[in-house]
Amino acid sequence: AGGLPMSRGRFISGSAPAWFVHAVMKYPRIAIAGGPRTGKSTLAKLVTDRPVATADDWMRHEWDEVPGIALEWAKNAGDSFVIEGVQTARALRKGLQVDAVIYLETPHVEQSPGQAAMSKGVATIFAEWRASEPGTPIIKP
Repeated sequence: AGGLPMSRGRFISGSAPAWFVHAVMKYPRIAIAGGPRTGKSTLAKLVTDRPVATADDWMRHEWDEVPGIALEWAKNAGDSFVIEGVQTARALRKGLQVDAVIYLETPHVEQSPGQAAMSKGVATIFAEWRASEPGTPIIKP
């Protein structure tokens, strides 16, 4: 995908993928979900106009606690935010309310066997959530 120049101060870098610029301009509450090494954090770091959370930062907590922490963060973040991380699919399944989900499937570097297994788990959880929330727009670059 091609890049667009900085748009209304929304991005740190000089360019971002056009599809991502359009998504951020259109949807106030965005989740970026997907397996390890797919570019979730890289995209989230481009956003400067709203709170951004990296669910991986909460991994010092117990695995099962992270979705609840994500829900609490989103509630306090207000009406516009971006949240990303491998735990994002679980947070969605637990009730995280967003206006759109960017779902990244393709790793940018080779995954370890554990990361590949985690990607499969994320895909399963995401599919379960998707079946329960068919109206939420899904953006797949």
